[in-house]
Amino acid sequence: MAQSWELLHFLRAQAAGQLLQLSGCWAMPVALPDMALRCPGQPWQRQRVRLVGLEDVQGLLPDPRMLTLWLPPEGRAVGAVLPAAVDCVVTSGTEARQALRWLTGSEALQQTQLLADKSGWLRARNDRGADSWSEGDLVCRLADAGAAVPASTAEDSLTRLLRSMDSQPVVYVKGGSLHGGAGRRGAPRDQAAS
Repeated sequence: MAQSWELLHFLRAQAAGQLLQLSGCWAMPVALPDMALRCPGQPWQRQRVRLVGLEDVQGLLPDPRMLTLWLPPEGRAVGAVLPAAVDCVVTSGTEARQALRWLTGSEALQQTQLLADKSGWLRARNDRGADSWSEGDLVCRLADAGAAVPASTAEDSLTRLLRSMDSQPVVYVKGGSLHGGAGRRGAPRDQAAS
């Protein structure tokens, strides 16, 4: 039975990656994959997450709006002290890298950043480097929500993206998960109990 579920998860992840490559978004929300982490001194649950696959995180600035998980390059040893902008490091690198390749439909993760909301749903992807976010990076959104959040000249593009994510929450619906609307908000792990 466990192998059947593993196969189902693989097929869903692969289909999500192929759809993302073809259309630029996912038809259904996708959860941040389970991965082993080392988070010295702080919890990571119920926070926005920025997963970075950047080779060099020294130039990455800390961001108090979210927790930064670093997926170091293959074969790179990470010392006991993490870089300043990194809150957690992924310790299951090989498995995490493969899951993310399936979900994004891309073999190259060196410049990839993914944003997950507080419930653990992957919401945005950026393959252009650290500071070049835009609302076009949303990969999990309402189909008719072109500009759900009005642009403010005082806000940077990442702030607008986070506001857009917050204004379009993933809502659990029997038979699937949708964005927006009334219903029970929930994390991917909450759905398993339903």
